[in-house]
Amino acid sequence: MSINGSQMWETAEQNSPELPREWTLWRYRWMPQMAGKYTLLARAVSQREQQQLEDENPKDGSSRVRRIQVSVAGLK
Repeated sequence: MSINGSQMWETAEQNSPELPREWTLWRYRWMPQMAGKYTLLARAVSQREQQQLEDENPKDGSSRVRRIQVSVAGLK
């Protein structure tokens, strides 16, 4: 996961699927410091971190980086 436009990546928690190609669930605990709009980036990498950051064909529906837009309001 990246919360700073891919300048730094952090590892999310992931469950262990029973089969190699099985869907997996993951979570990333993030505590924003202030209200506002944020873009979180998520990507999957192999154990050797073989994953391209840029999507060569963004119109084919297979983006390598998932952009998640969030709005945070009312922090105390």
